[in-house]
Amino acid sequence: MTTSQQTLAECAQDLEDEVVVLKLNDKPVAAIVPLEALDDETWRLSISPDFLAIVERSRAEYLAGKKFTLEEMKREIATM
Repeated sequence: MTTSQQTLAECAQDLEDEVVVLKLNDKPVAAIVPLEALDDETWRLSISPDFLAIVERSRAEYLAGKKFTLEEMKREIATM
């Protein structure tokens, strides 16, 4: 579809598992995704810059070898 007469809300209502990518001059600028299967907390976290920064930092630490076993985590928590 290149153009639509539907409002964004109508377009989103018709989605099942699809994602609609909005483009301007052939460049993606936004996406419409169905939120029906997500709870409020999940979608809010998925767009939270603070939470996304925590996830990125954690991924970088993991790739750098900074990881704990379950037993190490339990010991760490027990000392708190």
